[in-house]
Amino acid sequence: MVKEHPLLKGVAYVLLSICIWSGWMVVSRYGVKGTLSSYDITAIRFGVAGMILLPVALRRGLSVGPYGIAGGMLLAIMIGAPYTNLAIAGMKYAPASHASTVINGTLLVLTTIVGIKILREPTSPLRLIGVACSLLGIICMLTAKSTSSSADQWFGHLLFVISGFMWGTYTLLVRAWKVDAMHTAAAVCVFSMVGYLPLYLLFAQSHIGLANWHEVAFQSFYQGLLTGVIALVSFNTGIRILGASHAGTFIPLVPVLSTLLAIPILHEVPSLLEWSGVAAVSTGVFLASGALNWRPWARKQCAGETG
Repeated sequence: MVKEHPLLKGVAYVLLSICIWSGWMVVSRYGVKGTLSSYDITAIRFGVAGMILLPVALRRGLSVGPYGIAGGMLLAIMIGAPYTNLAIAGMKYAPASHASTVINGTLLVLTTIVGIKILREPTSPLRLIGVACSLLGIICMLTAKSTSSSADQWFGHLLFVISGFMWGTYTLLVRAWKVDAMHTAAAVCVFSMVGYLPLYLLFAQSHIGLANWHEVAFQSFYQGLLTGVIALVSFNTGIRILGASHAGTFIPLVPVLSTLLAIPILHEVPSLLEWSGVAAVSTGVFLASGALNWRPWARKQCAGETG
């Protein structure tokens, strides 16, 4: 029997999560272009994910990081219901390729600048070049006018930039606090469920009853189970096998796959300027992640990180 190589197993886990996250952009854009609103999709996502991860939260509590309950609530604001609502609301005005590229690019720029200036992380010329490429890609997307966008595309871009800053802040806090990923995910989802659903039921005009049952079922499956739970667990497993920096080298695939998926599903064909933005951000994330320093064939290094 051929022995399973840990590298291939780790890559498979990371690629699974990357595919799910790429599809999330397209699925969310499809939802808000139809019957459902961003409020509906956010309620579906955290209603399902919150119930699935509730046992984890009950077992481990909602205190996260050095600030306890307040820390868990802060992380829930940064990556939970508020972030999801803003990101999906932006997809009503701008294409999925814009969402993926601007959010990922803003995330990279923020985390790199804060990491270098405040957290005193080591840097390199390649990392700075990567940030410059990402900034160029963001500018390309902000100036590109897509045929599938609304007249208020600028508003969607604004929401994407804010979403990128929120996700970047979450990433920096998790990195600084060195918290457990599964515990954090459970706290974020349960806080979002408990805090958001009552407000949604009281004040939002729900369109879930107007949608087809199979649309609601699909959004529940993709948003709650796949994105909220499986993608997270899969990526965390990949990190444990490959190491955080090596697993992060696959993140540039998100804007590329999101753009490719949006062509047949949403009929959103990017212009040359939009393709340039996707390529620039993907290149920037790749360079800044330190991927060029990774030698997959170095078995000793891989074995050391998996042990």
